[in-house]
Amino acid sequence: YMHHDVLHNNEKIIYAMSECSAWLATLNLLKEESYALKSKLSEALDNTTDKALLAEAENFHNLFIVRDEYIRDIAADTKNHEKKLGEILSKNPTDRQWMKPQEKLRNEIAYLERDFSEMRTNFYRVFFNEQQDKKS
Repeated sequence: YMHHDVLHNNEKIIYAMSECSAWLATLNLLKEESYALKSKLSEALDNTTDKALLAEAENFHNLFIVRDEYIRDIAADTKNHEKKLGEILSKNPTDRQWMKPQEKLRNEIAYLERDFSEMRTNFYRVFFNEQQDKKS
């Protein structure tokens, strides 16, 4: 029994580690995208003197910065967790303590992806529709 238990938990831990790698890749993409959105924002600002749009720009800039910090924090937590998983795998393979933090990270990343996507949609709506209207 014990042996089967260890093997079964090992598989789960290995899967959890691959999940962490996937999350880190996702977080990297979001980081790159945030950088791209900031560039688009400064481009949009070069083309406007509209006070309302400038206020929106400041608002979005702050949103980007908050998301960047959140991405950085979750990435750090994920790396630490991944390291812990590796230690559990080699030292204490029946340990189940890793499951709750894994679940917490999974939820945080799912939330971040939804939140980021919503922010991106609003950003394009405000800036790129506005600009299209102005040019026509």
